[in-house]
This record gives sequence, C-alpha cells and structure tokens, in this order.
Amino acid sequence: MTTKRPKAILTMDGGGPNNLLTTLLLQRIENARPGFLKGIDVISGTSSGSVTTLILGASEDRVAGINQAVSVMKDSTSTIGPHPLPQALLGLTGTAPFICNNQAQEYFGNLFQGLTMKDLHLPTIIPAFQLDNQAQLEANRAWRPVLLHNLESIPSATPDLLVVDAYLRTTAVPIMMPPYQGFIDGGYFADNPAMAALALVVEQARRATGRSRRNAMGDVMILSVGTGRNPLYLETTKESEPWGYLKWLLDPANPFAALTAVFDGSQEFVDYLCESLLEPEAYFRLDPPLSVQIPSRDALALEKHQHRSLLDKLEDIAMAVPLGPVLAWLDQAQWCRT
Repeated sequence: MTTKRPKAILTMDGGGPNNLLTTLLLQRIENARPGFLKGIDVISGTSSGSVTTLILGASEDRVAGINQAVSVMKDSTSTIGPHPLPQALLGLTGTAPFICNNQAQEYFGNLFQGLTMKDLHLPTIIPAFQLDNQAQLEANRAWRPVLLHNLESIPSATPDLLVVDAYLRTTAVPIMMPPYQGFIDGGYFADNPAMAALALVVEQARRATGRSRRNAMGDVMILSVGTGRNPLYLETTKESEPWGYLKWLLDPANPFAALTAVFDGSQEFVDYLCESLLEPEAYFRLDPPLSVQIPSRDALALEKHQHRSLLDKLEDIAMAVPLGPVLAWLDQAQWCRT
C-alpha cells in the first residue's frame, strides 16, 4: 500500500528587491533537484514575493518560469522607475508617496498580458490589505486582510481578477507607493504567507472532502522561503526609551524601523506557528542569515546605481547559501516530480 503524497505548498515572503535572493534560491534548488518546481501543488507570495509566485503560476514550463522570474527581479530597476525631484519632495512633506506606480503598471501589464487569476496553471494565493470593505451597513465598514486567490469551491476566490492587479495590490507599500484599487501591501498581516496558505488549503480540503480541519492539515507540506534574516535591532537604554517618530521612522541608520519591525516580526511569528502545528517532515523554513544589513522595502527609494549594487550583493549571498538541509528535507518529503 502506497502512502498518498501530501499537497506541496511553496510560499515566498515579501521583501522588496530582496526577493531576488528568494528567486535565486529556488532556481538553485531546481538545478540541484530537477522536478522540484513540478512538485509544487499550491503557491503563495506576499508583496514582491508575488512576482515569482505569479510568474510561476502563469508558466506551463516552470523551469522557464523561474528563469524568467530571476530576469525580472534582476531588472527590478525598470519596474519602479526614476524618482523625479518633485515627487521626492512631495514625499518628504508627507503629502504624497515617494514613488508612482505608473511604470510598474506598464511593465507588469505587458508581462502578464491580460491574464486573470483563473488563467493560472497553479492554485495561487496573494495576500493584500483592503482599506475599505465597502460594507453597505456603516457599522460593518472597516479595513480588512484579504487573500486574492483562485482556489475553487471557496467563496472568497477572485478568479476574474487581473494578475497584474493582484501584483499591484499586494506591493503597494504605504508611504513609498500609493494604494492600488483600495489595497496596500499584504505584508501588513501576512508578510510570511505560509499560515495564510495553510489555512486556505485546509479549508478547501474540508469543503471538498468533508474531513475535519485537523485531518486535512495532515495532508499538506510547506516549504516557506524568506528573503534573508537581517541583523537588525534597536539598542535600548533608559535614556533612549521615550522615542518619537523621528527614531521610529526617520532614523538614517534604520529608516522606517517601525514598519520593518512589523514585517520582520510577523515573518518570524508565522514561522513559529507553522513549526508548532506541523510535523518536521511537513514544514521547512529556508531563510538564510544575512552577513550585512540589506534594506528591504525602503530600498525602493534607492537610486538606480545603488539598487544595482544591492542586487549584486543579494546574488552573491544567494549563491553562497548551503542547500544541503533543504535538499535533504525535499528528498525525505518526496516533493519532486519527474
């Protein structure tokens, strides 16, 4: 009697340009274990993690898809455009975002060519935060977390949503970029989307089979890939404790520290939850430590030559990450398909 292979879920954290690291790691894994990408049953990515997620979801040939995703991530300076002085000055006054998303709309609109979520070849989950649920009853009107997805049988599915709109919704970083269609960065609640993906897949299985959520959870395995653990901290003393917004948002040594803490903290907490709920053979977190501080979302404000230097550093780091532990886990889990 053969044991049924669990459903394989691949998730990718948000992290601005740092998602080049994630994408290169996936490319290296596929090179070391051909069939790894073919083994994916469900895919999820938050914020810039949605780039590789959506490209793989749209690709019939996933090896070609991961190669394309690497090229897109390396070309990410083309997706954010220049920072015109008037726009930057408005950003400094707090009356406008630092970056317009016009160039990203055009770039990814051309990339995805009118595809909708139902056109994707993989069940795909993209977190985004809605600023107004537009409830008819005023008492029920509120902002809320949303999962944009194409999983059949779940009422919250968004099959007709354009793929480019899903991307622009989940990558709309507040302060840096304007909201898009009433949505902002999904990292505000699921920068690590592993738990969100787990919940949705379990719910789909429950609806399809009538099994309990507990039993359905035993039929999944997750590879969660981060953008590298930054050696970030804020040293505190009694004298430093009464910090104001200058320290939390405008410190040159750690700009947007308050936002970075939210994103980093949520990534690690979701890792803790998944590790606690799933057996070791059903969950692996690949998130290598970074030897130097690499800015993530605030790196969007870098000039192009600085951005290119950052991408070169990320590529060097990705090429040096030991893959032995994750390859051993994939082998044990029988993840790969030939």
